[in-house]
Amino acid sequence: MIKIILLITILVACVLIGLGISNYYKKRKVFFGDLLQFCEELLNEVNFMQTKLMEMTVKSDGRYKSSLNDVLKGYQQYLANRTSFDAFKNNSNDFVNFLKEEEQDQFFEFLKGIGGLDVENESNNIRNYIIAFKRRVEDAESEHKKYYGLYIKMSVIAGLALVILLV
Repeated sequence: MIKIILLITILVACVLIGLGISNYYKKRKVFFGDLLQFCEELLNEVNFMQTKLMEMTVKSDGRYKSSLNDVLKGYQQYLANRTSFDAFKNNSNDFVNFLKEEEQDQFFEFLKGIGGLDVENESNNIRNYIIAFKRRVEDAESEHKKYYGLYIKMSVIAGLALVILLV
């Protein structure tokens, strides 16, 4: 009886490990989808409403499914206090640690550059980032499709292999 419980525990542990690893791809996919949505909303606000950046980030508070919400809260504090951008970036790294270094750099470069240009140039800048982030979304979706199920299946197979070896 104890052996059966141990074998089931091993199988469940392997599946949970696989879910944890595959969650990386899900987080990236959702984050870039939310980021693209934020950029498109920001572009609309800049072009039509000319809303201040602080108001835009407050308006989008809690709207997204990813850690973008947490980063935008920190960004609001950065805008309100005008502290060092590097300090904001260091505080936000925990929320975007699932991004590759190059993706983090591009994301923070985007945030740092927002609001520093006139309306026409700001719109062009945001459009360029939208194009870049669309590519990131496509890459993240293809990786999610490719690896998410793979890691879960491999963990189930590894767990079953361990159970068979121990029986």
